[in-house]
Amino acid sequence: MRLEERYSTEVVLNAGVHFLIPVGIPHAVAVLNDRPGHGLVVAAPSGFARQIAATGTLSEAEISESTSKLM
Repeated sequence: MRLEERYSTEVVLNAGVHFLIPVGIPHAVAVLNDRPGHGLVVAAPSGFARQIAATGTLSEAEISESTSKLM
């Protein structure tokens, strides 16, 4: 069983809700409406910024494609 199949869960959160993404779980976070989304990321142990610098982020086209699949 691939990791993506084992952990394929979609969760929609409302304002004020918090969540935990366990280490090693592939994930994506997206805003599904036309209003700006705000969030606070707390990562431990440190190294999150280095990971993002190494792996990059999605382009606007990739974000649009990903969110259209969720709707």
